[in-house]
This record gives sequence, C-alpha cells and structure tokens, in this order.
Amino acid sequence: MGEERCSYAYNRVLIDSGKVLDPQFDDAVIHVSGAQLEMLRNMTQYLARLSTYVAEYNPGYYLTPTIEDFDTILEIVADLEEVLMGNDNTIWGFYERWSDIYEHTMTESASYTLTGTVVPAGYVYVLEAAIHRNFDSAVTQLTKIVGGGIQIPIGEQELVGANSYGKELNRHHTLQAGDAVACRFYSAQDEDRLEIMVWGYKMKVPS
Repeated sequence: MGEERCSYAYNRVLIDSGKVLDPQFDDAVIHVSGAQLEMLRNMTQYLARLSTYVAEYNPGYYLTPTIEDFDTILEIVADLEEVLMGNDNTIWGFYERWSDIYEHTMTESASYTLTGTVVPAGYVYVLEAAIHRNFDSAVTQLTKIVGGGIQIPIGEQELVGANSYGKELNRHHTLQAGDAVACRFYSAQDEDRLEIMVWGYKMKVPS
C-alpha cells in the first residue's frame, strides 16, 4: 500500500522514517535517569502512530511511510517497549564515577604500551576522557582501547612535548569486562616517566 497524506503542522515533531529503517547511529549503552526513563516509556505511545513518521515532505502536507515500512517500524517500537519496560538487563544506570592514574618508569630506551586496569566482570566502564604524558621526553603517542587481544584505536596525536599532556578523545567509549585503556609511547627513553589519566563512570550489569 502507498503512503498516507497528512496535513503538515509546524508544531508537530515528525520522525524521518528512512533514518529509523536505516539508522545512522551504532547500537549504544546509555545512562538515563529515572525521570528520563519515565518520559521514554510514555513516548512509545507517540511512536506507534503512523502520522508521527514522514517519508516525503511536500508544500502544506507530508507523506507517511508505506504500510509495509510502517509494519517494520512497529516491530522496532515493540522492541523498544520491551527494552524500556520488560528487560531489566538492557539499560544499566549510573553506578559511580571512575578515575585512575597509571604510571611507569622506563628501564630502557624503547617503545612502551602502558595499560590500565582491566574492567572486571559485572561492569561496563564508559570512558569520557584520557590524558597521557611523558614527563621527560617529547614522543609520538597513540591512545587505544585494548580488550580480548584486540586493539581498537581511539585517537592519535603526533609529537607531544616533554611533560605536555595529550588529550585523545572526542567521544565516549564503552569498555566491557576484559577491556582496558592503554597508551602506546613511541621512542621513550631510559628513565622516562610515563603516565595515563582516565576518567568516566561505571555501570553495574545486573546479575
């Protein structure tokens, strides 16, 4: 079946059906407050209306998705309702702040990967920022997440001056159990002091 024509009102909040059917964002673990969760739960009633979605704009009116596309959207809405209302193990709330400082003193001249504490079982850590420095030498540095033997780059900075901070994050990163933050210091010298400072928050996974 084809689209439905609806009068366009500028005070309506419309959702682009194409972005729902072909999302532009990756799946994510999020932190919401109790009040935010209550609003999201009520919002699902609005999401189940065909007139909420726009497939095409026209002067004075818009076209809604086809019935076939709307059936797919309703399946997504039903899944969201289950996440918000029926699955306590999907949304993990804020547990406590997380911050650590990791340090190492070189005993030779070489490249070195300074690795932080591994995230324990039963937790998810959200990394908000990571700062690293070599107190004594100017070196090329690379910050990355290391987990399960897989190294995932999260930022790179060429040539940071001695005792200068390099900040390597422009978005949050989720670390699951077994992951750790690490920084690769290239061309570090004997007796150089290396440091990483990280902060973010912890989410406790319900058992």
